[in-house]
Amino acid sequence: MLKTLFCSKNVLVALGVTAYFVAMLVTTQFEGVAVSLLWYSTVLFGAVCGLFCRRFRLAPKEIYFIIVMVSTGVLNALLVGTTSVRQQALLVLLFLLSLMFTSEYVHEDVFFLSALLNVALVILKFMIVGFSGNIYTTSSSNYVSVYLMYPTVIYYILCEKNGKASRSFLAIVVWVLSLLSRGRGGIIATTVLVVGLLIVKYKNTGGAFKLLIMIIGILVLTVAVLNIERIIRVLDTSVVSEYFRQRGMRSSRTYVWSEYIERTICDFKNIIIGTDVKNVLLVQELNGNPHNSFIAVHMNNGLIMLVLVLVLFVRQITRSIRNRYYIYTICALSMVIRSFTDSIFWPTYGTAVLFFLLFIDLKEHNHNRVIKDNKRIEFTMGD
Repeated sequence: MLKTLFCSKNVLVALGVTAYFVAMLVTTQFEGVAVSLLWYSTVLFGAVCGLFCRRFRLAPKEIYFIIVMVSTGVLNALLVGTTSVRQQALLVLLFLLSLMFTSEYVHEDVFFLSALLNVALVILKFMIVGFSGNIYTTSSSNYVSVYLMYPTVIYYILCEKNGKASRSFLAIVVWVLSLLSRGRGGIIATTVLVVGLLIVKYKNTGGAFKLLIMIIGILVLTVAVLNIERIIRVLDTSVVSEYFRQRGMRSSRTYVWSEYIERTICDFKNIIIGTDVKNVLLVQELNGNPHNSFIAVHMNNGLIMLVLVLVLFVRQITRSIRNRYYIYTICALSMVIRSFTDSIFWPTYGTAVLFFLLFIDLKEHNHNRVIKDNKRIEFTMGD
């Protein structure tokens, strides 16, 4: 790792990636002009690094994607007003920043260390504010799983693509912290992530019984947490009940989605270009957050952009299954599950992770390597 990082481009990319995730964490703890300047400066620096890695050249499909994204966004800004030129410029910069993630100069351990930094912050905040306190100053603790998953899924995907051993304990730690943060969407998504990664790790080894016990334990604990309200009612413990009530166990997301869809389908312009959130009372009360990433895509860029994102997602997942990038499949599905209950993409801090998932190269290769610990197991691609 140290030998690789001595290369100037590797150092530049490592700095760009680290700065991106550090700035993201800073925005969760502090507010103000200085924090905003730090965030936008970091994104701009990352975008320059991404272009530098590509020698300031983009593939045709990337150029077409940016053109569609900007044109649909400008239409929305002019005719609807949900998005703005600033937000569309941010999307473009985040797209260029995401080029670092797929660069030949990036090292997967940079994402591993970024994930550990986030883990350390969450544990520290739990120690300070307790399990009932808010981990982030500027957002709900439901986003604990989101910020943890951003670097974690990239780490595992790059390990698989580069044929390197990955550390399973990271996914387990992310899952445990997501359980403690009490967000149901995060619990489900990280459970899919950790169970899927364990299956991939042990499916071709002699550890079938160990795997079965671990998965049963994870699922039992997950089901218990998801049904904790019923357990609390049985126990009739008012203090504990108040704790879970404060953690937002009762959700009104379905009402938000229903109102948005109703407002959208009644107007052809809303369907094509996007819906003005000023006409959606529940979304407006939530500061324009529809609590669904795919609704957020439509809300800001309309139907064409939403269809394009969905098509690219389906294509990537299909290709990952066909070419045996099973870890990518698991990570992508876990992020899709998480994106259904919160706006974690578009246009938010983690949009660059979405672009990474949509554009990472998953071409067929002669051998697909599955790693367990530090031993390499080769699987020849069949007909």
